[in-house]
Amino acid sequence: MSIQSSLRIKSVQVSITAAILFLIVANPMLFNIVDMGLATILGTKYGNHMIVLVLHAFVFGLLMYYSSKYFFDDAYKWLEKKM
Repeated sequence: MSIQSSLRIKSVQVSITAAILFLIVANPMLFNIVDMGLATILGTKYGNHMIVLVLHAFVFGLLMYYSSKYFFDDAYKWLEKKM
């Protein structure tokens, strides 16, 4: 299999993974649960929407970083051999 076809397949895998992770991380029910948990931990009232949004963006970014790293690992190894 050529590196180009491998990268195409991996790009599709990353896109599907991103869609699934987004559906999980951006779920409104999860937002409410995290918001209630933060209100309890921080001792504030319910409604820390911007904090929750930033937290979810951070978690989504981490999940995407590690899933992309996993999917493209063999491509990185191939590039290292070529250099």
